[in-house]
Amino acid sequence: MRIALVKPFLPLIFLLTILSLGSIAVSHFCLLNPEYFSLFAFSREAPWGLATSLLTHISYDGHLLPNLQGLLTCTFAAFTSIVVLSVLTGWSSAWKLSWGYVTVPLLSHSIILSAQACLLEAGTKFFGMSLAVFSLYGYSLLLTLFALGGLAAITVKGWSFFPARLRKSLAYVLALVSLNLLLLGFPLLEAGSFSAFLGMGNPQANVVGHLAALLAGMVIGFPVLTVTFRKAVLQKI
Repeated sequence: MRIALVKPFLPLIFLLTILSLGSIAVSHFCLLNPEYFSLFAFSREAPWGLATSLLTHISYDGHLLPNLQGLLTCTFAAFTSIVVLSVLTGWSSAWKLSWGYVTVPLLSHSIILSAQACLLEAGTKFFGMSLAVFSLYGYSLLLTLFALGGLAAITVKGWSFFPARLRKSLAYVLALVSLNLLLLGFPLLEAGSFSAFLGMGNPQANVVGHLAALLAGMVIGFPVLTVTFRKAVLQKI
């Protein structure tokens, strides 16, 4: 039974493990051996870097740690929202939404970096998983809003008919999903402005790429939701 509950989240767990542990290992290796940075970076001349650049960061405090923090925040928000949506509409939804957690950031990272490499001058190098993290931010925000919408629909339709115990449970779930919004909003509040949140003012930040990835996370994530929750499924809420 426990294995059956964990199985739908295996894609999410797999990508989280690869990005977190892999980025720590590869970044540490490159920081100790700087001559390998160019080998792992993505550029027009090094297409294999689409994969390796995800794990390569040029510093600990200013690059790797903020990306890891964002990755964990988005993963928590995505995981809790997927659980809530799966309880509301059927446990099979978790598998599809977990694959969305994998496909959305990888597609966003690959498409945006490839476009930038073609548009910018030859030799421009890209490092880090920030595009994947920003796209996960957009996807997690979309999942959270969708979960809140489902819970709100249930609350409006049946609150007066629910027993006290069920009302209490529903209030706890609403509080948990609302916490996701606070977690996702905290980096924006901490930055002080949306432009600073995107990295404006940091000469090494890919500001345009961050904005594009954030939007891509929602744009690519929306078809994932529509495929997962067809009209007939949504009517169960």
